[in-house]
Amino acid sequence: MRQKREVNFSGVHDKHKEWGCLIFDYLGRPLNRFLAKYTSVTPNQVSLLSFILAIAAAYFLILGGYRNILIGASIAFVANIFDMVDGCLARATGLGSLLGKWLDAMIDFITFPLLVFALAVGLGNYLALVLGMLAILSYPTHYLIIHFYKNEITGKNERLPIPGKGKYEWLRDVYGSNLFYLFLFLGAVFNAPILVLWFWATFGNLYWAAVMFVQYRQIKSMIKS
Repeated sequence: MRQKREVNFSGVHDKHKEWGCLIFDYLGRPLNRFLAKYTSVTPNQVSLLSFILAIAAAYFLILGGYRNILIGASIAFVANIFDMVDGCLARATGLGSLLGKWLDAMIDFITFPLLVFALAVGLGNYLALVLGMLAILSYPTHYLIIHFYKNEITGKNERLPIPGKGKYEWLRDVYGSNLFYLFLFLGAVFNAPILVLWFWATFGNLYWAAVMFVQYRQIKSMIKS
């Protein structure tokens, strides 16, 4: 008989503030509770399952056509629910680890460009490929700029202050990779997946440019003080 493990759901979902995260976090709560209380599934196994689902999603996206893109987008949506569950499961069961944190992050870094690439190829036109390349650029550039600033400029793992004395703090939570899976699903449902690529090719890159501008202002302020 499987030994029942200790679980604690207190504060498990407090970490998620990004708007896209909130949606998938809410959808994943019943699954998280079931896995934590009634199975011996580990967070790392959930992470690997989310990656396998993402690969399956990419396969359908790359085939192109309304039906295949809708299937691929739906699988990707479910994959992101599992991607949200792995961290919640780790906190609920106390099974979090450095390896698990690394694995979860690496899967995220691989999955986004993989799905964008598959969608661009599946749409099968020059514009989609160009937009796909720009969209793929937005995600790693965003993280590179933020983490370079923290590690090489300030040496502190602190959030960059947003000008406006707190009035615009909510902007931190508007944009994030989780929105991609929601937009991808909606774009597939309404047969407008090219708009997904347009959004990340434009807004995604404008976002990191805005972060870089705020960093520049902060450095100027540091120099003056």
